[in-house]
Amino acid sequence: MWKYTEEQNRTNLVSGVRRGLSRTVQGDKYAFITSTAVQHRRYEQLCHLQVVGQKFFTYGFALLFPKGSVYKDEISWEILYLRQEGYLEMLEKQWLTGSGEDICSDKRQTTEDTGVLGAESFMGLFMFLAAGVGIGMVIQLVEVSWFNARGNKRKHDVVRSVSMRVHLTEVLLSGKETTTL
Repeated sequence: MWKYTEEQNRTNLVSGVRRGLSRTVQGDKYAFITSTAVQHRRYEQLCHLQVVGQKFFTYGFALLFPKGSVYKDEISWEILYLRQEGYLEMLEKQWLTGSGEDICSDKRQTTEDTGVLGAESFMGLFMFLAAGVGIGMVIQLVEVSWFNARGNKRKHDVVRSVSMRVHLTEVLLSGKETTTL
């Protein structure tokens, strides 16, 4: 990807963040990609720019514990709770991407994603599974009905065949000739 970018147009590459921001503000056909959340705070305050999508390639932080630590599980649960309640997102917004106040006009549109999926996110999947189960039940009902209908016909054919054999055996044993079977 880098080789392609370098070969296509070397003038699209900039020497730093300030130069990238100024080129973005000046030109219609220029997009600036940066790598840190702290930079978001700087260019979100420029009302001429719009941040599209989420940050990607964000850096995570970790807490290290010795093996068998008694605090590991308790702290893991607390971190999950803080994330679910939105506290971690609030802290990130406050310290990494600004105070959350929009200094530009109300026309700016922002979408936020906490990274937590709710039950409504899976509604399509549940509907698809329910439809599959319903179709499967209908097919099973048709198969059972078909089998029972063919099974009764076969029973009738077997009974008729056995009765014909019995009748034929009686005729042969009695020595009488008959034209009806």
